[in-house]
Amino acid sequence: MKRILKFFLFVLILLLVIISIKTILFHSKQTGERSESRKFQIDTKAVNHLRQAIQIKSISYDNDSLTDYSQFDSLINFLESSYPLTFEKLESRVINKHSLLLHWKGSNKNKKPVIFYAHLDVVPADSSSQWSHPPFAGNADNEFIYGRGAIDDKGSIISILESTEKLLINNFVPGRDIYFAFGHDEEASGEKGARFIAETLEKEGVKAEFLLDEGGLVAVDMVPFVKPPVALVFTSEKGYMTLQLTVKSNGGHSSHPPAEPPIEIISTAIKNLHVHPFEKRMTQSVKDFMGYAGPEMKLPFKALFANQWLFKGIIFNEYEKIPSANAMIRTTAVATVIKGGEKENAIPSGVQAKINFRLLPGDNSEDIIQKVKSIINDNRVEVSAIGKIEEASTVSSVESEGFKMLRNSIEKIFPDAIVAPSLLIAQTDSRHFRKVTENIYRFIPVRMNDKILDTMHGADERIGVVEFMEAIEFYKEFIGKL
Repeated sequence: MKRILKFFLFVLILLLVIISIKTILFHSKQTGERSESRKFQIDTKAVNHLRQAIQIKSISYDNDSLTDYSQFDSLINFLESSYPLTFEKLESRVINKHSLLLHWKGSNKNKKPVIFYAHLDVVPADSSSQWSHPPFAGNADNEFIYGRGAIDDKGSIISILESTEKLLINNFVPGRDIYFAFGHDEEASGEKGARFIAETLEKEGVKAEFLLDEGGLVAVDMVPFVKPPVALVFTSEKGYMTLQLTVKSNGGHSSHPPAEPPIEIISTAIKNLHVHPFEKRMTQSVKDFMGYAGPEMKLPFKALFANQWLFKGIIFNEYEKIPSANAMIRTTAVATVIKGGEKENAIPSGVQAKINFRLLPGDNSEDIIQKVKSIINDNRVEVSAIGKIEEASTVSSVESEGFKMLRNSIEKIFPDAIVAPSLLIAQTDSRHFRKVTENIYRFIPVRMNDKILDTMHGADERIGVVEFMEAIEFYKEFIGKL
């Protein structure tokens, strides 16, 4: 018995030693010196430009007939008049009637070009009492600029063009070609904007070093166990697929129901998908996040991420408790639409349900469809894909020149923040550019907390005036080093 106890004690001590060594060697990947955030002078003219851009109702709808394309023409005209030097020095083209592509020729043709992407359109906004400022008034005070598109994504467009205009005033010439691509229907799939821009660049033989799109942010008090702000750079994004489940029957009177009515059959299928989630897995983007954010955590959390070989199960269990974190470790499925039945005393002859899937990088849509059929395991339930399937993206490298340049600029403008790659659980227009570049990074240089982030697509969307100045300075710094 003593031998057994001694053996277990030895194993325990050995484990503690290994855990301690791995934790000590879990060094920070941050290259910049941690310091206080920088202060930038408020540019009233830039603030007014964003306010004016918000006032233009460039709303895109899923139902294309509702979209007023004259608003997009007005927005492009506004940009041309507000940034005269930019549109004089850069080659500008309107793509597919309402998207915009600017080309800034650089001094070194041997360097691959860089693409900055943002979108001109916004989602609709009702004028309910939930808005403290009318959504398209472009109101501002000393703290915030309010309105639909302030964050998503007119703030990005104005920040990029403000920085460009300032650089051109000083006769700056980039070291490589730069493209500014502004699509007009990101909120409605990007099929008429981003896809046309990407195809144009592909036909012209453009192979970019990297593309920078929206997605990540400088997250304040949002990443658990990390005190400093975290600049989240999404190096991959999940795929998209909707499957329709269909159950057909002969219908009939509700007074003599069958043993299993069609609504019950389809409900069981949905329940089976819910109680049998897809396999948990760490993609490279999530591993990179843990490698960058983990060393900045305090004990015992630093030890957990430093010793994933031992604590992987614990990490997974904690991730599963938080919906947004759970979505980072598996393909998700959720019922979003159910149709069936017309009268309360009649059994429907057909019932349909739409299940939306967000595919984890590495999961293939065909494999997921086969798994769905296996989980449901009922021949009475037809499973078919509807709409366009978007496979998950590949993972962009954190060792590339583009990521290193991006990280350096983030550290320069946000010296109090740490940089961490991660996985975007939604989708961006960047997916249309996969043939143009291997490296796609999703990040907007804006500080936000949960409260501000929740206004995106919601009431009282707004961007901080100080945070808007930081975004302009970021693009000025980043573009100035290309």
